[in-house]
Order: sequence, then C-alpha cells, then structure tokens
Amino acid sequence: MTSLPVHLVALAMISAGAACSGDDPQDASAARGGDAGHGGAHSESPAEAGSVPPTDSVPGTRCSGELPVMSVLDVEHSVELEPDWTCYDGPPPDEPAPARQGSLSLAMSVPALVDSVEGLKADVFFGPSTVGAPSATFTFGASGIVELSLPAGVGNVSLHVHKLSRPDPRYDIAELREYDVPVPATGVIEASSALTAMHRLATNLVQASDPEAPHTALLMAEARDCQGRDVGGARFTLLDADSGEAVPTSSMGDLPRPAYSQFALPNPECTFTTVGRAEWMLANAPVNVSGDSITRRYKLRLEGRMREKDVEPRVLGEREVELFAGTTSIVRLYRVSAECEVISGSIERCR
Repeated sequence: MTSLPVHLVALAMISAGAACSGDDPQDASAARGGDAGHGGAHSESPAEAGSVPPTDSVPGTRCSGELPVMSVLDVEHSVELEPDWTCYDGPPPDEPAPARQGSLSLAMSVPALVDSVEGLKADVFFGPSTVGAPSATFTFGASGIVELSLPAGVGNVSLHVHKLSRPDPRYDIAELREYDVPVPATGVIEASSALTAMHRLATNLVQASDPEAPHTALLMAEARDCQGRDVGGARFTLLDADSGEAVPTSSMGDLPRPAYSQFALPNPECTFTTVGRAEWMLANAPVNVSGDSITRRYKLRLEGRMREKDVEPRVLGEREVELFAGTTSIVRLYRVSAECEVISGSIERCR
C-alpha cells in the first residue's frame, strides 16, 4: 500500500467559553464565581449574572421554543439565510472518500493558552473508532510539528489527545477524543484540544456550579451546512442505540445535562443551536467504554427542519459514540461539500 507524508501541526485554539488568549483561566473561572468541579463560591449562570440578554433581543440568537427552519448568518448584512443543503441531495456514502488521489496529508491543532505543546502525546486512528490500538502515536516537540505516513485512500481519521500535566496545573491539557476528522487536499487538519480549566469552566456553566457526576464523560458536537457555516435551529439527541429511545436528561442531579452555545457560552436553557455558534455539549454523559470494550451502545443524532415544508425535523446525521470516563468526545455528524479545503475543529473554510 502506498504511503504518503502526513504533517501534523500543533496550533493553539481557544475552546468554547474560554477567556481571550493571554488571560488566566483561573481568572475566567473566578469571574463566574469559582473553579468548576471544586466547589467554591456559587457560580452564577449566564442568565443570573445578567451577561445573556433575553433570548429574542438579538437577531439570530433565539435558541428555545418551537423548532424553527434552520438558517445560517450572513455576517456582512446581519441577516439569516437558507443554508446550503446540496451535499444532502443523495444518501450518505458508505465509506468516506479520500480528499484527492495522491495528495493526502494531515495537520492537527492542539491546545489553547499555552506557549508550547512540547510533550503532548496523541494517537491517530485510521478509522471511526478510538477503541483498541492506534494506527500511529506521536509526541509533539517544541516546534509543535510532527510527521507520519498516512495510507493512500484514507479519507477520515479519529484522534486521541492524551492528558498532559504541567508544572502549573492551571495549564494542564485535558484528555480529548475527536471522531471522523476529514483529510482535505491541503494537508491541514486543525483538530481540537483544550485546557482542563476550560473544560471545567464549560461544565460549570452547564451545571450551575454543581460538581460533575463521577465516572461520566463530556460529549460535544456542531451543526454546519455544506459550506461549513454554523446552522441555527438544529437539535442534538443522545439515543440508546438498541431501544432507539432518547437518553433521559435533566437540569439537576447526576443525569446528563445538555446545553447549546449562546453568545459563545453554553446555555442549558437553549433547546437548539444558534447561527452565531452552532455548538452543543452534554455534561454527565454516560460512559460506555471499559478497556477495549463497548459496554453499551449509544448514538448521537443531529436533526432539524431543512425547509419550511418540513413539519417534522429531518435527520442530518447519526453515528454511534464512544464515551470514556473523564474525557471529552467530539463527534462530527454533518456533511460538507468536497470543495471545503481546510477542516478545523472550530471553523471550516470552503472555496
């Protein structure tokens, strides 16, 4: 089998809800009333703190109530438009297609708010699962760049970024697994990673200062159209794969707690995505991986009303998920057009 060079580049990115680069993550947490997961003073929810305006006060930010027809935002004119659904005209492919014959390469961005990713370890899996032995393992040096060979014909990869402890624990990097990352023709994939402090801040906002339930996971996903634009009005649901029933959720206790992003912060009162930042997360997600075994099958579903005539939402994507204790899993359910030239955990830029 022909192998081609793959370039994995570590790039800093800020996770959802993080402070601006250069800010102390502990300060960001303190601004909300204490470090998540460690008790402390009561952390106000965005609504309590007054930082989130009423749902309908800003155009394109409604995130609850009756499920609307999905839309994207024209940033230049501040108006909502119909998404590009052309890549949904046919059935989903059984196997991911390679980006372009003979030009496979890969790049990976890693964490935020740090000067170097030296010592960070990551595994690459040439497939849809991160259970079992990886296809390749590497450790970043001071340059943040590594190389490995990717077999020709591989269109998607999955990634496991290991936890990294630092001399200053405020800058520890959290364990994260990302699935179905496409390999584009440019050879640059910016995968996701975050500081442990940012993970705690996000879950703190979802759980209103309640501690994370023990032995649970964090599940995250985004909704995008065929041009990679954030889609408002989309809904995510975690399902029991055997029964087809939705996994029960709650706003209190140890049950899973969902939240959608609103004004760049997770809002547990939202019930669908907004056009500004179409992100969803599930704190206290049930763990279903023990060692190298799947103990229970769960599926994540992405759905929404594609057009006005859709009385009921249509399923845009669905896949089984792997949930590891104390780990963030990022799942990609949407399709994009082949012309998308840079795939990123935070943004997609298409021609």
